Amino acid sequence: MTAPDVFLDSCKADLHRYLQGAREALVWKLEGLSEYDVRRPLVATGTNLLGLVKHVASVEAGYLGDVFGRPSPERFPWFADGAEPNADFWAAQDETREEILDLYRRVWVHSDATVEALPLDATGEVPWWSPEGRHVTLHRILVHITTETHRHAGHADVVRELVDGAAGLGTGNDNLWLPEGGWPAHRERLEQVAQTLGSRCLRVARRRPARVSPDGPPSCVEPLCGNDQSSLPLPECRPLLMSDMTPASASVVASPTSRFSATSRSSRRMILPDRVFGSSGTTMIWRGFAIGPISFATWLRSSVMISLPAPSSSET
Repeated sequence: MTAPDVFLDSCKADLHRYLQGAREALVWKLEGLSEYDVRRPLVATGTNLLGLVKHVASVEAGYLGDVFGRPSPERFPWFADGAEPNADFWAAQDETREEILDLYRRVWVHSDATVEALPLDATGEVPWWSPEGRHVTLHRILVHITTETHRHAGHADVVRELVDGAAGLGTGNDNLWLPEGGWPAHRERLEQVAQTLGSRCLRVARRRPARVSPDGPPSCVEPLCGNDQSSLPLPECRPLLMSDMTPASASVVASPTSRFSATSRSSRRMILPDRVFGSSGTTMIWRGFAIGPISFATWLRSSVMISLPAPSSSET
């Protein structure tokens, strides 16, 4: 075996080791949980632990099987024509945890045989990719499926922590540094930092009219309260909530070069992100004021000037 061959085999072994680590981490996240908790959707899109395993098993079988002319002997009815969309992301009532975990482990065996049998430069075709990008090598697919599995293992990290607080990389190796005072104190410290900076986007402050470039990204570059008139960029302000809103009315003249004039019924004014995006025809929000409905396209094209009344002495 030549030196380049030894090097390529070493690269393949590295990729395979990282793939196996992600597989094991994902499966470990289900250990010790009830049937309810492994299926429990904990975010708005329904992400759940058993569904993550089902999805990763299904896609790995395709990438390290069909793509290289080595189809898996397993059957995946949730990928059949006419199947319910996203059926691979959750387990139906007649699909047990044991069945899905066993399926995943059988997929490992078939995938590992493909990796063992082929060199890194072996070619394959991904029929569900675009024509210009569907011709691939084993090297590229190993990178792809390894990153895919690690991505979903990261999802499982968060979901498991939401279920029962368990966290870490794997059995006997949580790979976590315990902060002084423990995790509750650490989380509270981070919350206080976030609230301190986030409040600068909602602070009642005296403002001069602000001219905003329609081409720039949403931001919170605002004068601070008190005597400090410097500006602090805060590009990651939290999303605007309806609970943040002050009752307001506004008169708007909308055109591609219009200037918007807003007048508040309340003395309170809030500093908010420069733009809050919405769909065409919906009421747009500008610094706590409803200034719609206007066209979204018009909003982006407009050179916007907001004139606000000076706050009363009780606001400062």
